[in-house]
Amino acid sequence: EKEKAAEEESRRAAAAAELLRKQEAAKQREAEEKEKAAEEESRRAAANAELLRKQEAAKQIEAEERRAELKGLANFKEQQDSSDAEVLKKLAMALGKDLKWLQNGGGEDVYGNKWKGVKWDAKNERVVTIDWARQGLKGELLPIIGQLTSLQTLNLRCNWNLTGSIPRTIGNCTQLYHFIASYTKLSGGCCGLLCCLKWPICVRRPSNLQL
Repeated sequence: EKEKAAEEESRRAAAAAELLRKQEAAKQREAEEKEKAAEEESRRAAANAELLRKQEAAKQIEAEERRAELKGLANFKEQQDSSDAEVLKKLAMALGKDLKWLQNGGGEDVYGNKWKGVKWDAKNERVVTIDWARQGLKGELLPIIGQLTSLQTLNLRCNWNLTGSIPRTIGNCTQLYHFIASYTKLSGGCCGLLCCLKWPICVRRPSNLQL
């Protein structure tokens, strides 16, 4: 009986030792899995940080290209070979808008393209009306506006951040008879505008323009 009791005790001890070994192994595996998970999380964080860095760098490059483009547009001289469509694109971009905005609804040209707030003379493929009132425009009106020589109506009303002087090249718009610039920050140049046009025109002006 003592021998049997000793054998039973030995088996119990061995079973306990085996259980303890398995528990330690399980703990070890759990620790290794946690370590791997921590390493994976660290890799993901590093990858996200790198992605964010690249995105910020891309945004900075895009912003610099945009500034360079606008700087070039600000110094743009009148080019007689530019179409009205190209003039509209440059005007819109200089006033803080993109091509998606410009070509979203409005009048159609002879090719079926839609232009925001623009009416065309289909026969001559020329712009006759620009109605960009209340569009959140910002910046200055470029001198290339003078290339729109068939323009009859120009409505820039309620664009609070539209600044600068009216370009004297607008005197080339020999058919312009309706100009609306109320509730903008256009300053100066209105007297020069009337001197340039030299024909009757209906002007609705901002309060800071002196006629």
